[in-house]
Amino acid sequence: MKVSDIIANVKEGQLAQIEAGMKAVLVLERDSEHAHMAKYKKLYFYNDKDEIIEEIDLDADIEMLVKILAKKVDVEELIRQQLQDQGAMQVHKIAETLKKHPEVEKQITPRRGCLYLQIPNPEPGEEDHKLYLRDL
Repeated sequence: MKVSDIIANVKEGQLAQIEAGMKAVLVLERDSEHAHMAKYKKLYFYNDKDEIIEEIDLDADIEMLVKILAKKVDVEELIRQQLQDQGAMQVHKIAETLKKHPEVEKQITPRRGCLYLQIPNPEPGEEDHKLYLRDL
């Protein structure tokens, strides 16, 4: 198989990116939720004749790393530390919002970045709460 075969077989919703310095072709899949983002799928290394010499399944690599790294992160402790860094009034405001409006808990959504949680605040004129977990 050659580099041209990889590029010719890229499916709709996928991108192929040639990393010439590494002699590699990276195949990505567009993220349907985030148009400017893409997910790694496959990595192909090629030789001087543009022949594919190795195929890496990046989905499998990512799954393996998630399992290993998830064991190393104490999410509760990380959140606890970040709440301590937020300041007493911010912590209290978030807690009050969740006490007054328990339905908001279902609307808490993570956003891309370090680890960013947006906690809706249904109080009129009040901004949503933002919690950044930067230690990841």
